[in-house]
Amino acid sequence: MPTSKSHLDQNILAYHFDLKSPKVKLPSKIEWLLPYTMPETQRVMQLFYSKYYPDDQPRTLIFGINPGRLGGGLTGIPFTDPKILSETCHFENSFP
Repeated sequence: MPTSKSHLDQNILAYHFDLKSPKVKLPSKIEWLLPYTMPETQRVMQLFYSKYYPDDQPRTLIFGINPGRLGGGLTGIPFTDPKILSETCHFENSFP
């Protein structure tokens, strides 16, 4: 991910917000988990990345989720659930 022309937070957000679900048919009762299109997910991601990645310093970025639709699959932030967002990061949110 390039870091020399703009801040890393903007590169990370642009990457995630541009992701699209592949155009493949999934088995019955299976669906893509793509939280990055939800307004609340985008809002807290912008808060998080602008707080922790607002510069162009080298970083190691871990892509992944804590398993489940109520963690990173909801918040858009790897390994972070709504409770951690509010209690540890101090980002109020409307997630369940």
